[in-house]
Order: sequence, then C-alpha cells, then structure tokens
Amino acid sequence: MLPAEKVMVDAKKNSTPLSDALDHLLSDRVTGDAESDTTTSAFFESEFYNPFIQKLNRYRRHGNRLRDEHLSEYSGLEAGVSLILESAIRAQHTIEQELSRVPLQRPSARNSVYYRLAEAKDFIDAHFLQPINLEEIARVACLSHYHFLRLFKSVFETTPYQYVIAKRLQKAAQMLEDTNEMIGDISMIVGFETLPAFSDSFRREFGVSPSQYRDARKTLP
Repeated sequence: MLPAEKVMVDAKKNSTPLSDALDHLLSDRVTGDAESDTTTSAFFESEFYNPFIQKLNRYRRHGNRLRDEHLSEYSGLEAGVSLILESAIRAQHTIEQELSRVPLQRPSARNSVYYRLAEAKDFIDAHFLQPINLEEIARVACLSHYHFLRLFKSVFETTPYQYVIAKRLQKAAQMLEDTNEMIGDISMIVGFETLPAFSDSFRREFGVSPSQYRDARKTLP
C-alpha cells in the first residue's frame, strides 16, 4: 500500500480527522519514513508534482483555523482534503509507473535520470506555445539528443514532439470552448504554421474538426 493511501485508510479506521492524518503525511516528508522507498521520495521532492504539496499545505493551514473557529464548515474542508489526497495518490502511481520504465538498474541512477526527464517535461509544459526544438529540451535534461529522445519515449510512452503537439491541441480545445477566437487565430496561437495542418492534427486527436468540436460544446447544457 502506498504511504498516502495508508494514511487515508488509517484515518478512516481510527476516526482520525484527515487534517491530522495530513499532518502525519507531511511530517513523513520532512523527517523521513523508514518504510518509504525511493518512489515516495520522488513524489515529494519532484518539482513536477509540487502543486499537490502546496495544496495539501494550504488545506492544512485552513483546517486548523476552521476546526477552532468554524466547526460547521470543517466537514467540507475534510472532503476537500480527501480529494486532494486521492489526487496525490494517483500522481504517485504515475511516478511509480514512469520510474519503472527508466531502463537503468541502480536506483540512484534511475531516479537521477527520471528527475532530468521530469525537468524537461516541465520545460515543455511552460514553453509549448513557443517554438522549441529537441536539442533545446535535451539540454534542459543535461542529456544528449539521442539519449534524451530514447529515454523520454521509454518513460512517458510518447516522443517529445508528440507531447508538444498534444499540449498544443489541448490548449486549442480549451480555447475553442472558452473563447470566441477565430479558428485560424487559435491555430497560430498554439503554434501551428498553417490552418490545414492544425485541422488535420486536431481531427486525429479528437475525431472531429475544430469547428465541429466548438459547435458540440456549445450545445452542451
């Protein structure tokens, strides 16, 4: 059983408020838990998943205040903490799966390579709307062009190019739903050189054209 999952089970079994269980979980992060393995450390230390830790800390601070001052609102916060912990568990599962796909035997080397690849993935997440190339991303990971491409595909089961395109198409879909921007303008904003190239890629990803996607979303309640 994963550490975060064990905390939730123990909290329910012992009728312990989830915020108290959260205190225990976060204290494990600081002091170290003898039963924790390298994947647990990867979850808590990776910059890629720090938003989970930030949310958990924020809920803990608010929980301490609400428990003392607004007890009636406390149960709602407990439900929120539960959802965040469940998200953290899913993220930890993802990390374990990705780590298992790093083709190295030594745990220290495997973790080091994984952190580098996660840094590169972070870089893509921050710059996917800009013109970036494989060499630039590989430099972020401090890996050669060849090794970066091979390792990224092995660990994340997609190539860096495919990941960039997927991020751009996700952004385009969000803009089609939330804005009235012209489809041609959206195509340029998300980094496609021509409208036909954007439309073809969008159809392959979502099964419909950009205009059909927008029309379908408008008819939803």
